[in-house]
Parts: sequence; C-alpha cells; structure tokens
Amino acid sequence: MVVVIPAYNPDYHLIDVINNLKDLKYKIVVVNDGSNKDCNKIFNKISKYAYIVNHNTNMGKGMAMKTGIRYIKDNLNEDGIIFVDADNQHDIEDIKNIINAFYNNPDSLILGCRLFNNKEVPIRSKIGNNITKKVFKLVTKTYISDTQTGLRCMSSKYIPMLLNIPGDRYEYEISMLKEFIKNKIDIKEVKIKTIYEDKKNSTSHFKTIKDSYIIYKSLLKR
Repeated sequence: MVVVIPAYNPDYHLIDVINNLKDLKYKIVVVNDGSNKDCNKIFNKISKYAYIVNHNTNMGKGMAMKTGIRYIKDNLNEDGIIFVDADNQHDIEDIKNIINAFYNNPDSLILGCRLFNNKEVPIRSKIGNNITKKVFKLVTKTYISDTQTGLRCMSSKYIPMLLNIPGDRYEYEISMLKEFIKNKIDIKEVKIKTIYEDKKNSTSHFKTIKDSYIIYKSLLKR
C-alpha cells in the first residue's frame, strides 16, 4: 500500500498527517504541487518519512494525483494506492478502515464518504455536495453519497486506467468515478468522520465558481 498526498501550499496540518501515518509503516508519496517557497520547511520536515515529488508550478489536484500514481508506477511495487488530503481532515482510524475495506475487497474502489448532516459542515460544502451527488446520479445512474471525497483507495492494477483519465483539477476525482462505473468496477462506500477546520473550510483550495464549473462540465461530458 502506498499513501499519496497531493499538497499545495500546505501548513502544519501536513506534518500532523505524516505523523499520524508514519506508524502504519506504509510508503508515503507527497506531491508538492507548485507550493510557494515558504512551504519548503514543511516538505523538508516530512522528507524523512515520505518521498517528495515536486511540480515547478501549480498544476491542480488531479495532476498532482496522477504524478503520485506515475511515481508509484515507475519506482514502487505495491498492491494498492490510497489518496489522503493534506489538511488533516481524514481521521487516522478512518484511513485504517478504508485500507481494511480494500484488503477485503481488493478489486473495488473504496471511498471514504462523509456525512453532511453535521452542524459543523460549511453551508457551501453541504449545498455543493447535495447538488453534485444528484447530478451524478442523473448522469451515471449510480448513487454515491460523497462524490468529492479525497479519501479513496484502489488496486495498483488500475494504474494504466487512472493515468488515462482526463482532468487536472478537482474534476479528476469525478472523472475517476465515472471511469470505474463505465468499466463496471465495484465501488464501495465506507462512512468516515466529517472534519472541517472551521465554518469557512479555510484550509481548502477549492475555488467555488471556477472549480464547480469545471466539475459539472466534466460530469456532463459523455
């Protein structure tokens, strides 16, 4: 198992993520997606525990995910990949549960799905998720409760497919789901904690208008 963490201008949360993960003894790949130089100290601090792969400029979360996948293809020989966000919004016990679910269902895509009925969920996230999952079901005839979850795990045998999926930003995660459905690959959901830094979700780099437009454009594309 390899943990892949896309990271753009991370703060101390990334150090917390690595500290939580290092005891699991899995290999960790962190993709520095063109972060500013002030973040170098953070990447240097975690380099003892993770492979650091750098983009010279910000290329988007989807491209960072694919860079991590490509690094695994070229350098590591492991059975699975789990994507984890850099902002420490994924509880370590949930990460363990996702990995366990994968080993019980090695041919499936395992999604860590948040509950959006929590009072702490920012209103834009709650509304956005509700709209997206309804549109996704309309387009794909498949219900997924959290289409934008960053916590997802799959077999390394899907690497060729993952590298051919279009999308450079957040739409890559939606396109990934569509591709698994298209190829009739089972998708399993595991409920996870819903963790936000604050009501504004200030650790997120998601641009509501721009990224939502790209996501829906990708989702509606045949």
